[in-house]
Amino acid sequence: MITHAGGISRLLTEGISIRVNDAEDPNSLDYDCVENRIYYSDYVSKQIFTAKYDGTDQRLFITYDLINPWGIAIDWIRRQLYWSDSLKGTIEVARLDYPTQRKVVITGNVNTWYIALDLQRRKLFWIDWNTPQGAKIEWANLDGSDRKLLVGRPQVLYPKGIQVIDTTGELCYTDADTGTLACIDPYSKQTRTILSGLTRPYGLTMMNERFYWINEKTYQIESSSLYGSDREFIGMNSVIYDIKAVSNTCSNN
Repeated sequence: MITHAGGISRLLTEGISIRVNDAEDPNSLDYDCVENRIYYSDYVSKQIFTAKYDGTDQRLFITYDLINPWGIAIDWIRRQLYWSDSLKGTIEVARLDYPTQRKVVITGNVNTWYIALDLQRRKLFWIDWNTPQGAKIEWANLDGSDRKLLVGRPQVLYPKGIQVIDTTGELCYTDADTGTLACIDPYSKQTRTILSGLTRPYGLTMMNERFYWINEKTYQIESSSLYGSDREFIGMNSVIYDIKAVSNTCSNN
């Protein structure tokens, strides 16, 4: 699915998009494979919403104490939703079944948008921009403890999308300034470049052994295998904010 100006759409592999929701200004989204629901942030209304995959049964999820909610990540195993607030400089978590039970797990960020979870290893990853040290990617335990720098300058300049490969534990990212898609092992810090020479890539998701990301210049969705081969391009006619491969079943990527 993609969030774009004026709504949320389901994008088919043939390049056909079907609008499922007329959200005003949706930002990031993720999905709960247990209940088959999407969750998305709206920075204009300063709220987080949820709806079924087909856009029906839309509900408010988080309605207060949000300034600029952006990144969304679902822990479907422990039934929790994580979100970043770029202006509060925080990452918070709430229970899916009782959203008023919420907790701040990360503070002191400067401009955090994208977040990702490694559910097997119980890790939280996020991008922080505009820090005195430049853009960087950090990680911590799901409860916010053991916070560490994963990668910063000069290895990354403007990371704009992150995705965990569950089978390897690698954290993959797009970098709009360097035009690369790369993956890093958080434990060995070994990095491998999947693709270079990309045009302003941002957003990142994966499904069926393929990466998907957005070209910031054309708003095309681009795709490749996990090794950078078999490139594909899907044309769009709207400004895209985020992309997420959605599945009806719960499993590893």
